[in-house]
Amino acid sequence: AAAATTTATATTASQENQLRRQIFAEIVVRQRCRQLGRFVLQRRRFLHASAQQQQQQQQQHQHSLEQRTVADTKPLHPEDNGETEQNRLHREIEIALGNKNVKPETLIALFEKAKSTNNLNAIDDVQLSKMVFFLSRNNTRYAFEVLKVLESSLAEKNGKLVSAILYRYIRNGLVKANSPELIDELTNHIKETYPEGSKSVIYQQIILPEISLELLKHKNPTMKACATSIMDYVLEKRFPVDLNSDVYEAFLERAELGKCDRDSPFHRLFTELVTNGYRPDPSRIMKLLTGYYPFTDTQPIQEILTSIHKLQSETPQSALTDYKLDLGTLEAISTAAVQEKNLDLNLLVWDLLDLYQYKPTECLFENVILSCALRKRDENAFAALMDMERSGFTPSRALLRRLAVKVSYKSHGRMVNARNLIYDAADLMGTPSMNVLILGLGMRRDIQAAMEVYDHMILNGLVADGNTFDFLIEALYIDAKDIFTPNEENPRPEDEDYVISGMGMIEKSMEAAGIEPSTHFYHEKIRLLCTIGRPEEAKIVLDEAIEKGTRIGVGSIVFLTYRLASNGDFDAANQVVELCSVAGCGDPPEYLVVQLKNREERWRRRRRFEINHDEDDDSE
Repeated sequence: AAAATTTATATTASQENQLRRQIFAEIVVRQRCRQLGRFVLQRRRFLHASAQQQQQQQQQHQHSLEQRTVADTKPLHPEDNGETEQNRLHREIEIALGNKNVKPETLIALFEKAKSTNNLNAIDDVQLSKMVFFLSRNNTRYAFEVLKVLESSLAEKNGKLVSAILYRYIRNGLVKANSPELIDELTNHIKETYPEGSKSVIYQQIILPEISLELLKHKNPTMKACATSIMDYVLEKRFPVDLNSDVYEAFLERAELGKCDRDSPFHRLFTELVTNGYRPDPSRIMKLLTGYYPFTDTQPIQEILTSIHKLQSETPQSALTDYKLDLGTLEAISTAAVQEKNLDLNLLVWDLLDLYQYKPTECLFENVILSCALRKRDENAFAALMDMERSGFTPSRALLRRLAVKVSYKSHGRMVNARNLIYDAADLMGTPSMNVLILGLGMRRDIQAAMEVYDHMILNGLVADGNTFDFLIEALYIDAKDIFTPNEENPRPEDEDYVISGMGMIEKSMEAAGIEPSTHFYHEKIRLLCTIGRPEEAKIVLDEAIEKGTRIGVGSIVFLTYRLASNGDFDAANQVVELCSVAGCGDPPEYLVVQLKNREERWRRRRRFEINHDEDDDSE
């Protein structure tokens, strides 16, 4: 009984708990349903309100459209509501301009309607100005047409001029346009409407430079060319720079790297600014100068440097910024001046060096020397050559050779005058200048005069260097090459003795001066021995040079190889080719190996043919 009672009690408790859970679940479900119902009701109210608001907006928009197009849907009569056609057209244009999102087509249609019905008077000046503003963003050409109507209207009423800002609206729209014809039409209209000699010419002076600057931003090269032509006109008429100094300075900055030449207006504009006392920003001048890189068109570069020299001369030392060019730029300009034979530009570079207090470099010395030689100013060339040596630079063999070529070219009289200049002026006499005379006389085939110059050097206490003996033996080779021509089979013994004795004298003088033979000396000696028919001795000289550790040029190897092969000594020729790497020339040139092999095969075939032919003759 007790167990049964306990079981019944437990069963009753579990049923009560289960009932409580069901009641709690129903309560939670009801609460969630109430929340969901409130959310749905709020959402419906919001959607209904949005739909009503959208419907009201559509009705307002439809009403506005009906007002705008009323002229197209209903014929106008002056007696309708007491409103004239002009007044109605004026009101329609006013409504259209009041809409910030008005389409250009709408304005164009209204303007054409007024034009076709001879009712342009219905559009007042304010409306025309607004139409220019709206149309300039999308239809620059039509904005220009409206602007011309506005100009005519103002001229008829009170003779006033349109606001310059309207032209600026059209100027800004030119960036999107791609019509050179429109540019020409606009500029010609400005020139005709605001002619020279009138007070309104100031419009030209303000608007045209701004249009030119705006066109430079265009990607089309044809449009950029229009900017150049406009600026040419501005410079030709010499417009005052004070009105648009910022525009002119910004124009200078638009110079593109390497795309400017003497036909570009940038350098002329810069010169005009400086002439009128204006001092542009130095950073923009550097940008302008890079536009003419690599400076081969020297005429605009000379104008720019002249203006920079003037600006820098007028700049006080306490100034925070100046117009100082870096030394590398000056060297590049100087090198270009040599190529274009512009001595004045090179001298201008040297003036800037003094102004900037730069120390001249070896490159600048070489450039001014060559520039003087190209203009046949030999005295200045030799003076600069001696200044170069006094400044601690050693003139290179290439420089001395180029100077000797220019001095001795075509005219023997110029060579003689150069020698007299050096002999008569103590400040022009030095080892470099005497070396130029030795090589120049050697190129003139006057070996005796070259040797006399060497003797004059010794008598005046000058110290010969490696170039002296290199040029002496080269002069001897040039002389021997004329004596031992390829057609001369049996040269005279006295000629050969003359060359050998001359070479021996040069070598003894070189040894007395304590100078070791250079690569160039060995090259000329090998060529000299091969020329007089002694390639075997030339090979000995090559071995001697390699043994001393002197680098031999590949030209010496090739020259000696061909001479040995011409004599039929192919074993020695192949040995010389194998010496390339030992001589410091690297691997033998492939063309030399192939040609030597082909020549040897032809030579052996020819020898076999000759032997067989001789055997046939003996048998007969």
